[in-house]
Amino acid sequence: MRNKNTSRAEQSSEELIPAFLTADYVVNQATNSSAVNAFHHDTADMAHDMTTTSDLVIHERLREATRKNYIDLFIQPVVTLPQRHCAFYELYGRLRIKDGVYLTAADYMDHTHDERILNDLDTALFSKCLKILQKQYKSTGSAAPCFINIKPFTLRNKAYMSSVLGLLSRYRQMANGLVFEMAYSDFLTLSPVEQKIIDGLAKIGCRFSADHLDEIPTDIKFIRTKNISFMKIEAAALTRGGITDRGFSEILSAKNNLDVNGITLIAEKIERERDLLNILDYGIQYGQGYLLGRPDFQGVYTNQPYLSQAL
Repeated sequence: MRNKNTSRAEQSSEELIPAFLTADYVVNQATNSSAVNAFHHDTADMAHDMTTTSDLVIHERLREATRKNYIDLFIQPVVTLPQRHCAFYELYGRLRIKDGVYLTAADYMDHTHDERILNDLDTALFSKCLKILQKQYKSTGSAAPCFINIKPFTLRNKAYMSSVLGLLSRYRQMANGLVFEMAYSDFLTLSPVEQKIIDGLAKIGCRFSADHLDEIPTDIKFIRTKNISFMKIEAAALTRGGITDRGFSEILSAKNNLDVNGITLIAEKIERERDLLNILDYGIQYGQGYLLGRPDFQGVYTNQPYLSQAL
């Protein structure tokens, strides 16, 4: 019998979840779902020897990586500025072709047009991240705030996303620590079905981030309808128009407009001290990039109990 104190938002989110789906469903479907999730960002420091390999060989290696679940999780911090204290983590899935050799999504999407393989690979990466967070929550009862990339293709997979909603409904604190990230252009073209899933995730406490932006958007009303709480812009793009006094004022005004509407701006790809100094002029509170912390596999960022116990 439903508790009379159950909130309307909880009722709405529960209605999206088929009763037969269990919390473990999402982490057991790594290689047989048709959902797609593309993890992005360049990892230039991760050596790979794929540049001279034929597409046919790469295609076969991708199939093997999918079958054998050769997936490792990388972590990169998002830090406060100027203190450089870790505020969030971003999780990346990487395909291990052999010891020390990894493929990013950008690598393998350039070398295969087999949609089925791409679906299986990206689903496995997405599920790996969720599995780690679920294990973390079960071990500690808390959840580190984490960004995870997601694509509209994933949202369109009804059964898969229903299982995600089911999992996160069971672990609300885990949901509160999740920030799903998509390209801003994807938010612009969401279908009604995709938006319904976004709304369902938001109702159970998940937040959303938009990246791949060239400038700060000014349509705050649209941003709020998409449940966007964070926006990421590359440091170079963010400060490009700030050379003149007028340009500087316009960027600062746009940033302040986000602030007063509860939308947090994160400067990403901060690679040099010069990039950081330019960002600080605009009062940016959060940053991400190689200068502040590289994607890590071995455990540089896992000294926090809630991560070290899960990895």
